[in-house]
Amino acid sequence: MSMKSMLRGADSGFCCHTLAWFSFSQEGLSTGSVWSIAFGILVAKCLQYKPVKKESVVIMPTFGVQLEIHFWSGRVHRRFVPIGKILKPLLNECVTPVTCYWSLALLLRDEEELRLVFQKSHPPVKMLVPVWKALCKFLNSGCQTSSAVSEPNRSET
Repeated sequence: MSMKSMLRGADSGFCCHTLAWFSFSQEGLSTGSVWSIAFGILVAKCLQYKPVKKESVVIMPTFGVQLEIHFWSGRVHRRFVPIGKILKPLLNECVTPVTCYWSLALLLRDEEELRLVFQKSHPPVKMLVPVWKALCKFLNSGCQTSSAVSEPNRSET
């Protein structure tokens, strides 16, 4: 049966409704695609969102060190480490398959893992070295300084 005979016959009403539904479903598919793309972009933005505004280290002489994480929402997460628990501050070079960065950590007494000072952000080594030196001075620990750490971006001429 050809399309012309279907349109002329008694089934013409059914055929027109079928064609109208088919064209509407195609339009709905394109509208659905737009919504899917918009939803995908929204999810991607949420995954890129970094809720941390800043991280800080507060050194309190004779008491200890307070590590703070300030969030954009206004919430502040504080962790206090008593001076008697800190053995030594460490500068670590962290190597991943994608990148390489420096981190500052505290070696703590009676704990198996290091306590990262900056958990969410990865500041450059130029910013970490003065904090590390201040922690060493505060703890009166004999932190050994290597030339690579004390002058991180020094070019040999």
